[in-house]
Amino acid sequence: MLRGCLLALGLYVALAVGYFFWFASVFEPPETYIGAAVVGFLVLCCVGALTNARTALRDWSLVSTARHSLPPRDGELIAVVGTIHPLGDPLRAPFSGSECVVCEYDLARPNRASQAKDGSKSGSDYAGFLMTPCAIRSPLGEMRLLGFPILEGFDETVCHGDAAIRNARDFLSSTPFEDRAGLKLVTVLSVFTDVWSDEDGLVQKNIKLSKAEPHEILPVERWNAEAGEQPAGDICADDPCEDDTENEIDQGNESDFDGVDVADDDVEDEFALSIPRMKETLVGVGEQVCVIGVYDEMRRGLLPPKPGRSPNRLIRGSADQIEQKSRSSLFRNLIGSLVALIVIHVAIYGMMQAYLHSPEGQRRHEALGSGGVIYKI
Repeated sequence: MLRGCLLALGLYVALAVGYFFWFASVFEPPETYIGAAVVGFLVLCCVGALTNARTALRDWSLVSTARHSLPPRDGELIAVVGTIHPLGDPLRAPFSGSECVVCEYDLARPNRASQAKDGSKSGSDYAGFLMTPCAIRSPLGEMRLLGFPILEGFDETVCHGDAAIRNARDFLSSTPFEDRAGLKLVTVLSVFTDVWSDEDGLVQKNIKLSKAEPHEILPVERWNAEAGEQPAGDICADDPCEDDTENEIDQGNESDFDGVDVADDDVEDEFALSIPRMKETLVGVGEQVCVIGVYDEMRRGLLPPKPGRSPNRLIRGSADQIEQKSRSSLFRNLIGSLVALIVIHVAIYGMMQAYLHSPEGQRRHEALGSGGVIYKI
């Protein structure tokens, strides 16, 4: 991940510098700086689309090859299509309690979740990656999945309800977490390396991303673990508006509320606002999937990546569905990026010609004199 980001940054810098020297032969600052930065970014996006087209072509080819059930070679990048099953007991998702083989989850307090939407602050309080040893039942036989994969096409589910709250409280209180809060947050990238490079198919990576303790996110006194009842009225004990509301009711102003129990409504609102955001991405038992990774003949499975290589990819769907998506992605990215590159450079050509034939461009050309250098197309 870090390597890819650095490569993208280096490519952007190279593109921006190249376009700067091209624009500088015609335009003057600050237009050259702005133009180079904008065009460099647009061309970088086009290069990214071409890379996606290449990946889609490779996926299409690998899935098509998998249809023929040819024996794979050791160290070869292959696609395995079939249904995924645990080799032992399945996992239990931490919030929903659903059976699964792979799970990604995160939990955040309401204030962090709402701030993330505004862009002012984002992130989770707790997150994790869970996986039980599993295999894909395919025409090639059972193929083990070694190393936590990148999940593609699996929906993220938001968990609600009393059962999910009780499950979350029990999970947080009984699970050891790696502390990555505060300054340690900069080391989170190493978590992905550890997860992707696992070699036995058993992953239990639970990380704490803030200073909040489990009892602060899900206070025990706010929930009834047995009956799932909502909290009593003392939940609003710290509400500064509570005293005023009680005084108005005591003074005989109940009629102003048309029979509504104000205290109960306040409790319910506070109860709803205090529920954390709980999200899960699950790979269910028996789901139809496609895994793309490097085959290891000794362990009869798909290896985790070596340094500098992409991790295994777990894609939801049948061979027909994945082939169709790959074809669509290939043509969409290829045609879109080529059309965009043509439009961008035709627009640049037109602006250069317009500037060179404008009075300002002519004056600059005359000012440079015979010894000056000006770009002409």
